[in-house]
Amino acid sequence: MQPVDQPACPYRGHGKRSNRCFGSPLPHCSVTAQTVFNDLAWLWLIGWLVALSLVDLRQHRLPTSMVSRLAAGLVALHVAVVLIEDRPAPLFWALLGMVGFAGFLYLIHRRAPEGLGGGDVRLAGPLGWQLGWVAGSDIFLAVALTLIVACGGALMLLVLQRSGKRFTGPVAFGPPLAAATLLISAIWN
Repeated sequence: MQPVDQPACPYRGHGKRSNRCFGSPLPHCSVTAQTVFNDLAWLWLIGWLVALSLVDLRQHRLPTSMVSRLAAGLVALHVAVVLIEDRPAPLFWALLGMVGFAGFLYLIHRRAPEGLGGGDVRLAGPLGWQLGWVAGSDIFLAVALTLIVACGGALMLLVLQRSGKRFTGPVAFGPPLAAATLLISAIWN
């Protein structure tokens, strides 16, 4: 038990227990475990989205195994943040984002399967998780903005394909969806 006048963390003076802070007596050198896991989640997201975008542009498919690994890593890293913070509310919004975004794209896919592939629907799960994590209760606005930006990106890809005097088939929607999610998440964060 600590005296009342002494902060929980001897390095930074915040209320976190000292075993949850990778702090240093120098203020600019301190980093919390929460920051480490959040940064790892961003790196995980960016790395997998780049890889998935390259596959989608080349092969016009989003492999389930890759999308599943993206989702599993994001969930694990964000659960670690929640365990460190003792604040489970972001998990609710992330789960709502995952189910809501994937569910919405699934409805579009069922209505027009030639316009939106199943891989895009699967990718919407982890992307919705990320959007829910950063946007919280504004998840519906974040998803709407992401879809608007992604549709703009898909239109740009379509123009680029057609300006090359050859049309190579359907436009890959995964890369614009990934880029839009990163953009909206970064703005919200």
